[in-house]
Amino acid sequence: MPLALAASDDAWETAQARYDAALAACFAEQGASDASTCIGTVVATCDADHDQPGTTLAIADCHLAEAAGWERLMNAEFDKVLAQAQNSDAYYRQHGENWTGAEAALRAAQDAWDAFRVAQCGYAYAHWGSGSMRVIASAACQRDMFAERAMALSALAEE
Repeated sequence: MPLALAASDDAWETAQARYDAALAACFAEQGASDASTCIGTVVATCDADHDQPGTTLAIADCHLAEAAGWERLMNAEFDKVLAQAQNSDAYYRQHGENWTGAEAALRAAQDAWDAFRVAQCGYAYAHWGSGSMRVIASAACQRDMFAERAMALSALAEE
């Protein structure tokens, strides 16, 4: 939860639910191919809601609030692709074929992606040294990487 966004956990949860709903609506409307236009849409609204608007803390908190929404979208898209992979594996097993690796390959890809995300956003943080920009850069990295992965998984689900 962002440090200064809301006076209570309930207020934060209400704001996060509103941000998530707006992001999900944009994502659904734009589709995987155009959803990049949704990146950053929560940040401005969140900043206006923040106890310390325009500050480094607010900007980082709001990037993280949006990242949380993108992460939820990514997880939903992953679940769709996972179900397809499981169905594919079951189909091949049922037809006596020896290939049943779609689920394992998808899980390995997601694990590798997550390790890359952690390393990449760690670099975004380290790149700025001891300056306060490092907090914003790392938070924006999280947002962007979750958004890009949600779009990539959504495109796979549509294949």
